[in-house]
Amino acid sequence: MKSTSRLLSLVSLLALVSTSSCLKTRSDLKPESENPDTGYSTKVTEVATNDNQKVAEELRSEINQLNGRIDDLQKKNESLAKDQTKRGEQENQLREMNAKIQELQASQAALIDALQKKEKEKEKEREVPKTDPSASFEKGRSAFKEKNYEGAIEALNQYLKFPKGKHTEEALFLRGESLFEKNQYKKAILDYSSLQEKYPKSKSLPKALLRIGTSFDALGMKSDAKAFYQEIVEKHAKSPEAKAAKAKLK
Repeated sequence: MKSTSRLLSLVSLLALVSTSSCLKTRSDLKPESENPDTGYSTKVTEVATNDNQKVAEELRSEINQLNGRIDDLQKKNESLAKDQTKRGEQENQLREMNAKIQELQASQAALIDALQKKEKEKEKEREVPKTDPSASFEKGRSAFKEKNYEGAIEALNQYLKFPKGKHTEEALFLRGESLFEKNQYKKAILDYSSLQEKYPKSKSLPKALLRIGTSFDALGMKSDAKAFYQEIVEKHAKSPEAKAAKAKLK
């Protein structure tokens, strides 16, 4: 049934991770759009918020439509129950309508539950820790060492909500590395870029720059990638990454 498929699609949308609708180029990677709670740009978080609001609006619209359909079916149900002229045919129709009502009510309940969960998740995401959540950082670092990149991203997300945490530099780099390993190149670029802007003397910077270049390469943006390789060669000539950058420039 087409309507049932649409309802299932809407519920499935809630599980999707929102990503940026456009990719930043070399000149776009600036701190003015940075979100201090996450390290991601506000443009990315605005897109995610807009996507969440759109899904929520669609869910509410579907719920309202379901309410209308249920009311209509119940009225027809009552009307048929009063009319005794074609009892056998009516009984079949009543059974079908009752089945449809139950199906719609189940779909409605699933949509309401999904919407409530989504709103709770949004509230939780907005919560900023009052003290440096070092335990989340340690959990994220351990998960990264174990190559549990999904777990590392989740824990480091929690840690990076705290503004100016003492482990922010390493947390940004490790989250970038985790995203890179999962081929989430756009988000990885944002974390590496944030590291570059916040900590220009970081020991991890040459590797971060190389990762940015590699990420742009993976996304088919060769000219943007070369700009970062060139920066490594010029500014970090003695780093191990400089050799790799030179090879990329050939």
